[in-house]
Amino acid sequence: MEKTAIRKITLRKAALCSAAAVTAAVALPQLVHMLGRLTGTGALTGQILLPMYLPVLLLGFYAGPAAGAVAGIVSPLLSFALTGMPAPSQLGIMTAELFCYGLFAGIFAPLRINPALKAVAASAAARLLRLAVTAAALLIFKADGLSLSGTLHILALGLPGMALHTVIAAYFIKKTGVGE
Repeated sequence: MEKTAIRKITLRKAALCSAAAVTAAVALPQLVHMLGRLTGTGALTGQILLPMYLPVLLLGFYAGPAAGAVAGIVSPLLSFALTGMPAPSQLGIMTAELFCYGLFAGIFAPLRINPALKAVAASAAARLLRLAVTAAALLIFKADGLSLSGTLHILALGLPGMALHTVIAAYFIKKTGVGE
């Protein structure tokens, strides 16, 4: 019984999809933060919905681990350069986390397991990395503006976004045939 299915796409298609994912990863947070300003919830809406994460996750599933990982690095850096977001104190941690979102989505994509489980596994691995990076930054660098309790709070706030991403990613996987 075959346990994986490899999806091959052209380099051109991967590059176009990567550009679209990075664009969406920069634009979606702006829309979500605008919604937050309109509803009076401010940045909380972005912390709950995790809008930058979804395009990177979907790209990893569709174009593979390399494309997902690169988009995970480029997206927060480009967003910061253009908009000043994410906050400087979160930029390195979010970059590492988004790198893992894209990487693990691409690694899990060919596995013949439930699509929702693929999304949960990729998201959980990346969120655990966020916790590990925060702990390392606190232990090694005595980083200001970071705390384990604050990181746990951010992780808990993002659970609804992760649930939404799981539903969307499972639908995307089924529709595109990734891993089937």
